[in-house]
Amino acid sequence: MNNEKFKETKISRRHAISKVAAVGGIVAAGVITGLGGYLAGSNQNAQPPQTATTTITQAITRTLTQPVTTTVEVTPRLTPVDVNLVTTSGARNAAFFLLPIDDARGRELASRLGLNIRSYRQVRGTGEAITDVLERRADIILAASIDASLQAMERGVDIRFIHFNDRFAISTFIGRKGFPHKTLDQMRDAVRRGERIRVGYTRPGGLSYFNMLFLAAQLGTKEGEGVIGLSLGEQDAILAAMARNEVDLYGTTLGFALQTQERGIADIILKESTVRGALWHSWTLLTNTETIERRPELVARVVAYTRELIKLCEVDRDYAVSLMMKEPPAGYGYSKAVAESYYDEMLWNHLGAPNASALSKMRDEYTAWGLIRSVPPLANWYTTRFL
Repeated sequence: MNNEKFKETKISRRHAISKVAAVGGIVAAGVITGLGGYLAGSNQNAQPPQTATTTITQAITRTLTQPVTTTVEVTPRLTPVDVNLVTTSGARNAAFFLLPIDDARGRELASRLGLNIRSYRQVRGTGEAITDVLERRADIILAASIDASLQAMERGVDIRFIHFNDRFAISTFIGRKGFPHKTLDQMRDAVRRGERIRVGYTRPGGLSYFNMLFLAAQLGTKEGEGVIGLSLGEQDAILAAMARNEVDLYGTTLGFALQTQERGIADIILKESTVRGALWHSWTLLTNTETIERRPELVARVVAYTRELIKLCEVDRDYAVSLMMKEPPAGYGYSKAVAESYYDEMLWNHLGAPNASALSKMRDEYTAWGLIRSVPPLANWYTTRFL
């Protein structure tokens, strides 16, 4: 855009202000940056945003005697691209940065980034979501679990992590009312005395199954020895079994744990984050190498969209809390206290870069648990091409 200069003329104050407002309105519309050349239609031929400076010099009143300068960043117009997204029901019910996707602000972000979301499916687990990508029902998984993804990589499935959404271990163990052991040390002592701790989980391969294995490792035992794993299908069935004193512990998400404690159903016994700190990743963006190579612009836009969704929740706590308080399916039905507690504990990663030490730790632990045996080298797990 060429610089446009307005000649010095005597004009009315109303007319002058309207001129400034017209230009300023462009700035207020916002500019999405940081997407690289992909948003210009090619990762090789993209032009950087243009800067147009408009100077208005006029005698409006005695108090306005200096030039008024407005700088406008102009982003190339994006041709919308269609995308089919998928996530898991577990991630949708815990990764609250996904909630704006179904909200007006999330839809506006998608439009500004040139994304036409044709479908947004929720499936039962990461394995099913990977099948959706391989069979071309979906392009990208928004929140895949790393453990299940590594098991697929071990089987030779050609997939890559493209964005790491958090720096947090989300799992939290709730205990039945009256469960006597309130700390890891107390549970370790109980196991050494020969006590068996009954841990409920939904199904093999699900988040709660991996939580059961994690707890067994922390207690210095194995499933079937000091920890007895009980597969009960659904959360409601596990909570009912806890009420009947048939299950001692259940490893679930932090938000659900806070909610059950608030309702007096169970007590929070252990947060995985107290063991791991920020040296962990729970959810990632995932796709196959075919999509990365054939549709890099699409991948770049979805990565940028994810980063903006996370930043939206990071900078607007009240908005994120209000979404979690909405009744399902729009939100989680949390009370304000639960939503605020959950928000304050989460550590999101809008930059998306992996923590190599965390990935090494995950590989070693999953190998020790017997979940994986011979996965590809760490460098083959992911790409930073779109960060």
